[in-house]
This record gives sequence, C-alpha cells and structure tokens, in this order.
Amino acid sequence: MENIKHLLPVDRPREKLQLQGPQALSDAELLAIVFGSGNRGLPVSQVCDELLDAIQLKDIPDAEVKTLCQTKGIGPAKALVLLAIAEIGRRLYVPPPLRLPDHEAIVQHVRPILEASDGLCYLMVLMTADRELLAICELGSVLPDLQRTLQLAAESGAKRVQLARNGWLQFSRLECEFQRNLELACGALTIIAYEMMAVNAQQFKIQ
Repeated sequence: MENIKHLLPVDRPREKLQLQGPQALSDAELLAIVFGSGNRGLPVSQVCDELLDAIQLKDIPDAEVKTLCQTKGIGPAKALVLLAIAEIGRRLYVPPPLRLPDHEAIVQHVRPILEASDGLCYLMVLMTADRELLAICELGSVLPDLQRTLQLAAESGAKRVQLARNGWLQFSRLECEFQRNLELACGALTIIAYEMMAVNAQQFKIQ
C-alpha cells in the first residue's frame, strides 16, 4: 500500500471506508485503520505491508504477541489491540445453519458419534421445520424414556426429530412400540418424528 500521506483524500483508508464501505478496503487498508499511525520514519502503510508479508490476515487471530511484534513498527500495544479486534470478529461470527435434507445427511453426522461409543447408544437428532440441525443428544445405552425425550424436543424448539442407534439393523418389538408412541406424542406437540434409524459402519436402516 502506498504511503497514506501521498494518497488523494478519497483514497485514504478512513475516507474510503466512509465513502465506499468496509468491503472496498484491502487487508492492508483495514489494518491501517486499526493501527491508526506508524512510528517515526515508518509509515503505517509500510507496517501493514510488512505484517501481511510475514503472516496472512486469516492467521492473525491465532498468532502470539511476540510473533506480531517481530514486524518492525508493531509493539505489544498494537499487537494486543489487533488480537482483541480479531477476537471480537470471531465472537460476532455466526456460522450458517447446517441443513440435513435427507437420511443420508443425518447418517453422515450421527455415524462418527455412534462409532465412538463402546456399546449400544441411542441418539436423538433435533431439527427445525426446515431440517436445520439444532442438536444431537445422546440418550444412553437403553431405550430412552418417552417423557424425557419429549421434554428435550420441546425445550430445544425442535419441529422434527429422529432417533438413531448403532448395532444391529433389525428393530425390536419394544423399539417399534416406543417409536409409535413417540410419533403420537410428538404429533400432539406439532413435532414430526421420523422413523428410528439403525446405523453401522457400512449401512443404515430405517424402521
């Protein structure tokens, strides 16, 4: 980035931010606004360019103070301000919702959990009406309590739920009965309960 003093006013980072918005600024220009100024004989534009030559912008949040301070013109104060701003950005980030459009997508997310279990394990997948994942709850190694299952679904705000377990692909009479009761109870709460799913390392089966 050219020395800010030599730029036209409309091309300076602060003015450019005000006139065109933050998306119009380069990484170096954004850093220049954060730092505000350089040191005597070392313009902030040079400090920013040298920092980005040493470390990529995406790696700054995980950098140590001493690493940032290896760039000439950056002392502990500037490094700490930069790390604080990076952490604010990380906390403000809200990842897009994960959507599970079909059984295969659900299997992809429950299989690693089920495979990590030492024995039989029941899970409940909680989803929104648009099949966005809310949570995956472990329900234990025995057929779960219906009341507790409904409570978890209601408290999470789920509109769609699906039980899954590891082990054999055939379903017991008790499991089939539990599933029928779950579907009826969820229906009264305007929650859709999908058929129970059995998952092993190679395949899966729907009740």
